[in-house]
Amino acid sequence: MAENSWPFNEGDGASVDQVRWQKMAAAFSPSGVIGKATDNALSVAQNLSSQLPRTVDVQPGKAFVKGFCYESDSAVTLQFFENPDMNPRIDLVVLELDVSKGVVKLATVKGSPASTPLPPSLTQELGGVWQIAIAECTIASSATSVSTIYDQRVFIGNSLPQVHSDLGRTMMGTPGDIVYARDSAGGEAVWGYAGNGGWSPISNLGPTRKYRPELHGLATQDGIQATGHFQWVGSNMCWVTANLQNVSGRDLRNGTTPLSVSLPFSPRGGITQLMNAMLYRDNGGADPLMLQNGNAWTGGWNLAWLSFPNKDWGTYWLQTFPKDANLWFTGLIEMDLFHEGSS
Repeated sequence: MAENSWPFNEGDGASVDQVRWQKMAAAFSPSGVIGKATDNALSVAQNLSSQLPRTVDVQPGKAFVKGFCYESDSAVTLQFFENPDMNPRIDLVVLELDVSKGVVKLATVKGSPASTPLPPSLTQELGGVWQIAIAECTIASSATSVSTIYDQRVFIGNSLPQVHSDLGRTMMGTPGDIVYARDSAGGEAVWGYAGNGGWSPISNLGPTRKYRPELHGLATQDGIQATGHFQWVGSNMCWVTANLQNVSGRDLRNGTTPLSVSLPFSPRGGITQLMNAMLYRDNGGADPLMLQNGNAWTGGWNLAWLSFPNKDWGTYWLQTFPKDANLWFTGLIEMDLFHEGSS
């Protein structure tokens, strides 16, 4: 078994070629665009002035690709292949390192047309070709321009690598990777990569996120005021709270259909999860005061079912949302980001 070490001024360690350099320098930093998530470095946008079809401009910037540096001082224009297929196609804009040629350059990677297309896989071979995604670009059938551009830049040079938008479908992770991510709505979170699950948020940063819960089981949401908050507090674990108020001036029901409240994400199935719920009404004496503590249940659907105590047989599923009443529920839910289903 040989032992090797480098770089040194003398001996075997004085010989440092590209392969040896990469073995060492790739550990200095993860690959990515050098800068911050608010930077314009290497951002991709439509080229509206080009006479050529399906072109984009990549803005100047610097990057680090598996141990090697890249820099451009002016915009680079790239053109995508035409799409004669009836289905759309997703192509990638990448930074491509080719160790054998001694170059890092911008390039496009062609995807496959499909009714619901997926981006192509990246080539990542140590000592050979290594690609990192900069953007996903959708090419519609017979299109002369790019339909949509989805930012895939990962920023480095700070305490944590940063992702400008939601963690992309093409971003490859190594178990233990941690990144800072901002989504298109401005939400911020720290994400981690698990070897047996992939990417998931570890914790939201900043204010709680909002969503609009719906009361399922009714024919319409008219007359319901609703607001919901959620916050990722651990890998695949999300705290959720929802407040709904019946302002329709009448009881809301749909026969004997049980009512349920929508969740911001799908929970994991195969196990029943329990949250706290409350039904409350105090409309100044126009109707009897109402205060009932109950439960919200979920088990694989994107819904929380509501149950409350019943003096005759213990528990009943909520089928009526009384007029002027407030419905509240809150709890910690195991979500299904790892697509475990009911296993």
